[in-house]
Amino acid sequence: MKRPAGDAKTLLVRTREMPAHDQFALWREVICKVFMEMEPHAESVDEFNGSFESREFGPLTVASVTAQQHWVRRSRTEISGSSSDVFLFHFQVSGRSCFRRRGVEEVVMPGDIACIDATEPFDLSLADNFHSVTVKAPRQLFESILGPTPSLPRVKIGRESEFGALLREYMKLTQRNISSESSENDLDLSSHLCDVLAMAQSGKIGDIVHSSNKGRSVLLTPILSYLYDNIGNGAITPTAVATRFGISVRYLHKLFEEMDVTLGRWLLLRRLEMCFQDLTDPDLDNMPISSIAYSRGFNDLSYFGRSFKSHYGATPREVRNK
Repeated sequence: MKRPAGDAKTLLVRTREMPAHDQFALWREVICKVFMEMEPHAESVDEFNGSFESREFGPLTVASVTAQQHWVRRSRTEISGSSSDVFLFHFQVSGRSCFRRRGVEEVVMPGDIACIDATEPFDLSLADNFHSVTVKAPRQLFESILGPTPSLPRVKIGRESEFGALLREYMKLTQRNISSESSENDLDLSSHLCDVLAMAQSGKIGDIVHSSNKGRSVLLTPILSYLYDNIGNGAITPTAVATRFGISVRYLHKLFEEMDVTLGRWLLLRRLEMCFQDLTDPDLDNMPISSIAYSRGFNDLSYFGRSFKSHYGATPREVRNK
C-alpha cells in the first residue's frame, strides 16, 4: 500500500506488488477502509489482481478502481456494526456489473451509475474484469436538495437518462484529477457533482437550468470538458451539444455569453491554441500542417490559415520554422 509522501489525502494500491496469498486480504482491507464495511468475495483468493487509486476532493473521496471479477456485499451485519453514513456512486467505465438494492436488480453497463446507501443492504457483482470510478459522499451533502433525511430512490442512474451526459463528464473530470495535487477547484467540483447526483435522484435537468448562477456553473463545467475532449470533431454544432446535455440551444448560447464569448469563437480560439502548440512541438515536426489542422477540428484549410494569421500575426509555416 503506497501513500505519496506529504499527502495524506491520496492512496495508491496495486495488489500485484504483494505476495499472492496476501493480495485479496489487502483488497478487502482497502475497500473497507476507504468506502465502508462490506464483505468482498472472489472465486479464488490465492491471488487477486486489482489496482486502487483514490484522492479526497473536499468532502468527497473519489477512487479509480480496476480489478478482476469478484463481488461485494453489505448485509445487516455490517450495517449494525458500522457508523458509516455515506452514499457511494459506482460509475462503470468498462466491464459490467449486476447491482441489487431494495429488492431491485439492475445490470450496470459502461456509463451507468449504481447508487449505494450505507444504511441499506446491497450486492454488487462485478461480472467482468472492470474499471470503475467510485465516489463516496457524506449523506449530509445532499440535504439541501433531497431534504433533511436524504435517501436514494433510484437504484441506478442510466447512461441514457437526462443526467447521463452531465454525470459522465463529471466522473471523467474527477478521474483525471485523482493523480494530481489538491487545488482550489476541488470544492467547486465536489459541490457541483453532488448537486447533479442529487438532482438525478429527485428532479429534472430543468431544475439546474433554473437554479441561478450556480446552476449555470454546474452545467458549464461538464460542457467545457466535453468540448475539450472533442475539439478535433469538426462537426460539433450548438444543436448537437445542447441536445447531448438536455438544454436548449438558446440556453447554451446564454452560458457562453456570460463568459463574453460565443460558442463558435470559443471553439476557434481553443483550436488555434492547440494548433500553435502542435506546430511548435519538436516531436511533431514531420506532421504535415494540414494534418495538424484537421486533427484539431478545422475542415477548411484556407479558413484555418486566415484565422491563424489573424490571431498570431504569422502563418502556420512561419510559426513552425521559427
